[in-house]
Amino acid sequence: LAMLSPWAGAAWGTIVFVLFLGELSGFPLMSRFLPQYETQNVVARFLCPSPKRLLIVTANYDTPRATALTRPERAAWIRPAIVLSTVCMVLVIVTCFADALNVGGGAELPVTQWLRWFGALFLAGMALLIYLAQNGAEDTRGANNNASGVATLFSLAQSLSETPLRHTDVWLVATGAKENWMAGMQHLVREAELDAQQTYFLNIGPVGGGQLHYTKGEGLLAVFRSGKTLVRTAEKLATRHNAGPVIYRGLPTDAVIPKIYGYQAMSVIALEENGLPAQWNWTSDAATNIDVALLSRAAEFVEALVRDFDTQETK
Repeated sequence: LAMLSPWAGAAWGTIVFVLFLGELSGFPLMSRFLPQYETQNVVARFLCPSPKRLLIVTANYDTPRATALTRPERAAWIRPAIVLSTVCMVLVIVTCFADALNVGGGAELPVTQWLRWFGALFLAGMALLIYLAQNGAEDTRGANNNASGVATLFSLAQSLSETPLRHTDVWLVATGAKENWMAGMQHLVREAELDAQQTYFLNIGPVGGGQLHYTKGEGLLAVFRSGKTLVRTAEKLATRHNAGPVIYRGLPTDAVIPKIYGYQAMSVIALEENGLPAQWNWTSDAATNIDVALLSRAAEFVEALVRDFDTQETK
């Protein structure tokens, strides 16, 4: 398009770039037009006698698919590839604007064409790789991602049924359609009538292998900070439960969605040294590879978070 009209190329490239950044950050710009509800949310409500706030604890129950790009030796390269793709998009747009604004003062600038073709070819190559990888995808068993999170949600449900909270209503939500642009969490946040000042989200990610963490921020490109009240509670309990803070830079979790809608949110997740959950999106994600002791500790940590949260004043 830039070969015909640099202005048209710059305009179209900018539109696509904004849509790309929006989707990557959790805003459903184009994905809202795609089929979304492969699976539905499952909700259980635990209401207290004198509620002051609402805590929504979530864990997605969909299982991801394994592709050639999620092989353990390649998975850590996904974020660098996305960052480089973003850089190439910017490169294409900038060179289009350079030609449109006649930066060379009337003289042709071959370097802009070379840079633009480099960016375009890299993006085309990435698109082809993703297409081929998805065509060869196979289902995983999802023991860690995210049956471990759902098991922790069940453990919390049993505890709350035996010993309810006093000042916090709790919704336990097993979110569906996680692998389809987090459509389950999108639906929950958009459709439920929630008070943003008194509603908090605690997301439980894979907790069946690696080291237990609570997220102080999440995001592939931009970092979305976790809610101060939830982080403060986690910091108080972290040492006792051997959990550490982390800025999670993997693919977005369900906690990102309430954050962009203005809610306080945080994730509990277990990560390996490469910064990703154990057996992440791979065929080896089976029950035999779950660290049962870690899973029990994660359940205890989440319950402690919820009960301590119930006793404090929120801001």
